[in-house]
Amino acid sequence: MDDLQSISSLRETVQALQQENAVLQAQAYESNLLFSGLRSLLALDNGIDPFQVVFSSLREVFDFENACALVDEDEAMDCIASTSPALMGTRWMKSRMMRKVLDGRARAKLEQYGHSPIIDHPELVSADQPAMFLPIRLEARRGAIVLLRAPGEPGFSRDDVVLGQRYALLAAHALGIRRHHLSETENLRLQELTRILEYRALHDELTGVGNRARLNQFITRALAERKPDERLALVFVDIDRFKRINDYFGHEAGDALLKAIAERLSSEVASHDCVARMSGDEFIVVLSGLKDMDHARERLERIRNALCGSYQLLGSRVDVTVSIGVSLCPENGRNFGDLRRNADYAMYRSKAERHGAVVFYSQEMGRALYSSLQLEQLLREAVRRKNFEAALQPKVRISDYRVTGFEALARWREDDGTVRAPGEFIRAASELDLLNPITLAITEDALSTFDRLDERFGDKTTVSINIAGIQANDPIFMSELVALVVASGRANRLVLELTEDAMVQAPQFRALVQPMLSAAGIRLAIDDFGTGYSSLSVIAELEAHELKIDRSFITNIHENPVNQRILRAIERLGQSMGLVMVAEGVEKLEELTYLAHETSVEIVQGYYFSKPMSVPQVIEWQGMELPQLAAEAS
Repeated sequence: MDDLQSISSLRETVQALQQENAVLQAQAYESNLLFSGLRSLLALDNGIDPFQVVFSSLREVFDFENACALVDEDEAMDCIASTSPALMGTRWMKSRMMRKVLDGRARAKLEQYGHSPIIDHPELVSADQPAMFLPIRLEARRGAIVLLRAPGEPGFSRDDVVLGQRYALLAAHALGIRRHHLSETENLRLQELTRILEYRALHDELTGVGNRARLNQFITRALAERKPDERLALVFVDIDRFKRINDYFGHEAGDALLKAIAERLSSEVASHDCVARMSGDEFIVVLSGLKDMDHARERLERIRNALCGSYQLLGSRVDVTVSIGVSLCPENGRNFGDLRRNADYAMYRSKAERHGAVVFYSQEMGRALYSSLQLEQLLREAVRRKNFEAALQPKVRISDYRVTGFEALARWREDDGTVRAPGEFIRAASELDLLNPITLAITEDALSTFDRLDERFGDKTTVSINIAGIQANDPIFMSELVALVVASGRANRLVLELTEDAMVQAPQFRALVQPMLSAAGIRLAIDDFGTGYSSLSVIAELEAHELKIDRSFITNIHENPVNQRILRAIERLGQSMGLVMVAEGVEKLEELTYLAHETSVEIVQGYYFSKPMSVPQVIEWQGMELPQLAAEAS
């Protein structure tokens, strides 16, 4: 009996141990599941939405078909994340059980609705679909995680509920720790990013000196803080011939030069000054705290000496100069706009005078600048209104002293009747890219004169138009000009005058434009011959009709043996090429007499016969006096 009792007691002990072991194994299994889920949660990418983090970690703990993240939105729950795209954005009923979950009084719970919990799309979740709800709080968001299994699958067990409660609690703590750690890391990263962005916002990427924003920021403060007895200098620095350096040595060398210039500038300014790169090869330096003009000149001379000199650029030694323009506050302006404009103008004056110079802005420059701006405005308006006309200077044949043609010279007639010669506006027109419309206007006006010229001088007279080298090398402009001439029906009576430099140095002209002129029947004259750098082989290829001898060889030709020999050489060249010889600038009877008796020049032109005239003046011109002039010359 005692033995039987002992055996029974032992059996009960073994059974108890087995049950305890099973519980421990279940707990160990659950613990492993939880740890696996939490490791997955903490290892996910920082940028992923928090609910997606929870979904991924839940896969390590539970089996489910779909999961949704619901957030509390007053009278309903909105699905803001889901493993099923179809469930995104759906609205769920806020039942009494759901309110308990949100309040945290029930960590997880099974619930059978008897109908779909989804308000707007009930067909997406059926009434008998197994579901488990886990309360979750992420940052300030109160919500629930819903795990769904497919209809017909086993529901979530009480063990799942208990495990879910533990998971929700641990997940909330884990995410809190994760957020705290990430917030510190992200804060440091954000501070570094902010520092980098602030630096880039105020500094030039290539050279490291300030940029426009930095300059604006600095000079605004410097002007406000300037003491009454101190001057502030705004210095405009431009690298001379930078494009040639860039083209010849390469862009890497150009960048290296910009960096070296920035370094030398930075080494010459004080901590309370500013260096900024504006664009390309232009820098602006702001020097504050200057005592007087002598102090300013001393500082600027040091800067000039530091910048002008030799540079080693990728193994090549390059000598560099800079042009510097300076404006002073308060003398030349009290705001950034005025100071910069005046320093810029002084810099261009520096380039015009000589490379490597320092030029301070002055009132005289200001008046010249104002006149220049006025001229620009008037010139643009004149182009818009086509206030340009042709002044005609006759070309006379020596053999019978009859007019064979006219050279059309540009004149600008202002509204008050003032007539301006080319010397007053052609340079500005070229700088403003207005030469093309002016040339077209002069050509159009010259073409309109043929009917009146024919009545007065016969239908064989020609009209010559001057073309700049840059225009001759522009096929698009020349095609527009040719089209205008052809449309007039007088193309065979128009002569285009180009200097020998323009013809020789304009490959586009020889390749594309000259064939266009030949096809249209427009003749060509080589203007100002003898003053340029000619390539005789190139000139021989040109289909020119006239060779116009520059006035510098005609002036006092009757008493200048050197020019007489040069003229004879030009004559032989013209005769060998079959060109009509035209002498420009004839102003004296003695010059005409020499040309008539000692040379083979066929056509003469100059003030001896007439200055350039308007068309009405040409019609009224007493050309009948030419035979008398001829008699005097003979």
